Amino acid sequence: MRASWQVAVAGASALLLAPYASYAQDTAAGAVPDAQPTSQAPTAPSGVAPTATPSADALRAFASRLDALQQQNSAQKGEIERLRAQISQIRGTDAVAPGGGGTETLPSSTALKSAPNSHSVETVYQQQNVAFNPRLTLTPSVTTAYSDNRFFTLNGFLALNAIFLGNVNVTQQRSDVKIASLDATYGLSPRLQLEANVPYYVRTSNFSSVGANFAGQLPSEDVVHSGGIGDVQLGAFYQLHRETRSSPGITLNGHVSLPTGRAPYGIRLITDTSNTNLVYPAILPTGSGVLGYEVGFNLVKTSDPAIFFGGINYYAQTSAHFDDLQFSLSGVKTPGFAMPGDALQFQIGTAFALNDKTSLSFGFIETATNSARVHPDRGVATTIVGSATNAAVLDSSAGFASNAHQTLITDLQFGLTQDAPNFQLGFRFPTRF
Repeated sequence: MRASWQVAVAGASALLLAPYASYAQDTAAGAVPDAQPTSQAPTAPSGVAPTATPSADALRAFASRLDALQQQNSAQKGEIERLRAQISQIRGTDAVAPGGGGTETLPSSTALKSAPNSHSVETVYQQQNVAFNPRLTLTPSVTTAYSDNRFFTLNGFLALNAIFLGNVNVTQQRSDVKIASLDATYGLSPRLQLEANVPYYVRTSNFSSVGANFAGQLPSEDVVHSGGIGDVQLGAFYQLHRETRSSPGITLNGHVSLPTGRAPYGIRLITDTSNTNLVYPAILPTGSGVLGYEVGFNLVKTSDPAIFFGGINYYAQTSAHFDDLQFSLSGVKTPGFAMPGDALQFQIGTAFALNDKTSLSFGFIETATNSARVHPDRGVATTIVGSATNAAVLDSSAGFASNAHQTLITDLQFGLTQDAPNFQLGFRFPTRF
């Protein structure tokens, strides 16, 4: 295939130069087409100024010939551009270099429509899963997230439409989550890549309440620490369409989430001994407890110097049976089925390559989750109040490619809604083998 398109370009170049070669041969032979032999100006000896000038007919003939050559040259340039476009379309992964018959060959470590012009651009492509490494890539990462919520409980009545008489309780929950994970990807082909991710959670939640025994001046606080493996994910990415000058690259993805983490059902509740109004869990969950599926697609379009990206993902979770569906104070178990809500995620953003090694990206991510439902074995299905969420974050990311094999990526997210963490900071270290 490489030899065929090089021959085509060479043939096109020969067509372009053919008129000039013909004109040079005619000039050397002393003949000018469309000009009268008697109107040719005599050639002066070397070092002697010419004593005659070409006639008006000869000048018109030269001008006519020049116009014809220019028109022919423009037509042949257009034909060369058409051939170049056809060659680029046939090759798929090679782009013909502008202004000549050379090529920009795609590096063996990636599979793109055209080659990234720097390590920083390649980092952006890999973040959006449109650059597949034919070998193994391991990405250890650490992430920390912080969130807090406050709840007010009023037990009383409003006198004279202005004065509240009764008990006021203020409860605050502060959560700190740290995640250490290892992600592995392997490219089976230039279009297909497999992925596996194993996370480990360390969670700390602080529960505090102002109003011990419903007295506003007495605060109380309890802290819960938990850790454990999260839900393991297995999946794949498939490049449906490579990016072209007029269309974005499209990558499909599908993942399965295994219920390897601690489920959020059947957890024992504890009542604070000094504050009967403060109740907190004995342990914190690290997983969903059910089998989950994810499908979606990503879009990437390069418009130098910017790279635009976006995508949509849909998360579906199956129902599962548990020995106890709810948090329990008395120890009485309520067996039944739990049905977590499905979720839809939308993201859009822009990235810039600052130099050969550094890139910056900014994006918006929103995840809307439907309400969860439970169905006790001896009861009717009910919706868990408050389980529907809408988490939107503003994401900023910086990538630094130290070399062709190692990259450092920093992610910083700020929550825009109450259901999102206040902030989340993460570091990833992709290493390509």
